[in-house]
Amino acid sequence: MSRVYSYIDVAGIVLAGGASSRFGVYKCLRDIDLKPMLLRVVHALDHGVVVAKKGYRLGYVEDLLRRSGFKIVYDDTDSYNPIHGIRAGIEYVESERVFIAACDYPYLKMEVPRYLCSKEFDAVVPYDIDIHVLLGCYSSDALRMRVHSLGRPLDMLVLFSRVYLVGTEELKMIDPYLRSLINVNYPNYVSSYRYDVSTPSLALYSRYDVAAVVRRIRSMARALDPMEY
Repeated sequence: MSRVYSYIDVAGIVLAGGASSRFGVYKCLRDIDLKPMLLRVVHALDHGVVVAKKGYRLGYVEDLLRRSGFKIVYDDTDSYNPIHGIRAGIEYVESERVFIAACDYPYLKMEVPRYLCSKEFDAVVPYDIDIHVLLGCYSSDALRMRVHSLGRPLDMLVLFSRVYLVGTEELKMIDPYLRSLINVNYPNYVSSYRYDVSTPSLALYSRYDVAAVVRRIRSMARALDPMEY
């Protein structure tokens, strides 16, 4: 497989303003292997924006973020909807493509954002039993034009007509154990990720097809884990 994607410069919007309701405390600063989750995600990208809620304090991490080429901006809305964080961050993005990542994907490999952003689609997002919309690469212009009409993260897919869903079999070529997809939601988290999940990659070229596929995958996810979805 070609490694041309390894040289791609990746700008990111890292979302660090969630409610952490299932976690109990502000999880972005929780250490994973002696390093805050937020920094682990940031260090998989080249530069960009970290969006926190107004009133949050990132402490000593703020200086480390700036040294890593990241600007810190604040979402001053009362909502914890990630869309508001994306709206706050996209105004500072100058690159053609932007990788959006939630802070609770601490095992994100550097190769994954570069690989996803090497594809010429409006949205490139990995999926297994669910769709990881907060771990995907998007066209900055397309997102900027539509961001104010978005109501929830999944809308970032259904509003686009050119979407590539990266299946697990393709993703395993750069992340064999799919650790980049591990989403940490609980303080006593122990990895129980299903590495045996096998999904094909899908190139979609109409909003109708995107919406239909999203509904099908979400329906399957709810059937597998009704409490989570």
